[in-house]
Amino acid sequence: MDAEQELPYEKDNQLFVPGLKEPLERDGIRSIYIEVSGLNVTRAFENNEGKTSPRTYARGECYLENCSIGIAGDKEKTRSLSFFCHSCSPNEPDYEWNIRFGFISADWEIGTDDEWYVECQIPEAVFDEMVKAYKEGSANGLKIRCKSDMWADSFVRWAPIADKIDWKIPREKYGTASGQGKIESFSWEIVSKRPKEQEPAYKAGQALADEIFDNAGGPPPVPVQKPRSYTWLWVTGAVVLVFWFLAKSH
Repeated sequence: MDAEQELPYEKDNQLFVPGLKEPLERDGIRSIYIEVSGLNVTRAFENNEGKTSPRTYARGECYLENCSIGIAGDKEKTRSLSFFCHSCSPNEPDYEWNIRFGFISADWEIGTDDEWYVECQIPEAVFDEMVKAYKEGSANGLKIRCKSDMWADSFVRWAPIADKIDWKIPREKYGTASGQGKIESFSWEIVSKRPKEQEPAYKAGQALADEIFDNAGGPPPVPVQKPRSYTWLWVTGAVVLVFWFLAKSH
């Protein structure tokens, strides 16, 4: 049996994987929730046959909050992936809000390890606003919600929506396929640049503490430990010295 016959194949919207008793299925209802941290924005210039092409992209690390991902037929799975995001130009509407889940095998010749990744393509206006917030120091990580065409065990049809699903992508002749999908929500947390003392929550907490101290007559007193007296030690020493002189004189 050659290698091509051992590869997974799709039939009637099911994925048949060598070694698995039951085929895998797709689920178009569940959303995947992704949290991105360690965000970095890079500005790069490429020289293509004498033509300089600028590009800006964002990288980071992401975590699958409600699921995992692995290769169909393998036991290994992960929830941690590399994150890559770039914009689409206005004349590429078909690529807007696309998301892709993929796997790159380790290559010992160039010294790379196995890597799972998520790649996002978002509208140019949204990407520019995200970069602006990042440069101002007010973007603190990303939150992404999406749907994907990845595969899962057949029980996914009956599993509660809250269940964590192990999504799978199939092997191909030259590596692995990728899971494709559409982004439903793309957001980032706005970090206030005001000093802590100006935050409403801080002011409210400080006012409450002041009110408690006022009602109690001020802050609780700090207990003061009395210094120890060593008078008895001096008296004892003097008595011993007197008896020593008396004993010596006799």
